[in-house]
Amino acid sequence: MPRAKITVAEPGTDRAPRARGSAGDEVRLLSVGAIVPRKDYATLVRALAPLKRHRWRLTIAGPTDRSRQAVRAVRAAMAEASLDNRIVLVGPVSQSRLADFYASADVFVLPSLYEGYGMALCEAMARGLAIVCTTGGAAAQTVPDAAAIKVAPGDAAGLTEALGRVLADAALRRRLANASWAAGRRLPSWRAAALRIAGVIKDVAPMELSP
Repeated sequence: MPRAKITVAEPGTDRAPRARGSAGDEVRLLSVGAIVPRKDYATLVRALAPLKRHRWRLTIAGPTDRSRQAVRAVRAAMAEASLDNRIVLVGPVSQSRLADFYASADVFVLPSLYEGYGMALCEAMARGLAIVCTTGGAAAQTVPDAAAIKVAPGDAAGLTEALGRVLADAALRRRLANASWAAGRRLPSWRAAALRIAGVIKDVAPMELSP
């Protein structure tokens, strides 16, 4: 297909207030998405196992009824690493509760093997969260390098190293968060996405409008 015939309309991202972060010394990690094999949450749990010396807590928000196998794998990894008291699977949540999770988080983590776009990453940037993610699929392009530490998909050791850096270095978290916030301000709105799509439809199938 000739490039001139292709128009890309990225999904819109709602504007949101900047995350306030956690109040104490404990770093709050947040991941959002259904617990399915593609999200690779079990690798995230294994990556956190060597970091018990740091004060952190992870919340994973997303449906737990899509893949029993993936849920079992995550829970098994939590039990094996004795992290049941530091990782919480909250399941599907309302928009207001999800907004609360974003608001109180310090770092957004996405260990996906592949992302078609990464809307949760955009939601994290819209709130100015420091990000640790993989380079799986479009995630590598969705998040600017200045806003995230990126590792290869499935690389538990690399994820441990990246998470260890953000947990130990508050200044690094602030730098990533500032870059994330700036990137979030540049994300297209849903109105912009809709107007782009409407413009293509109008060009492809023009209609005569009544005066």
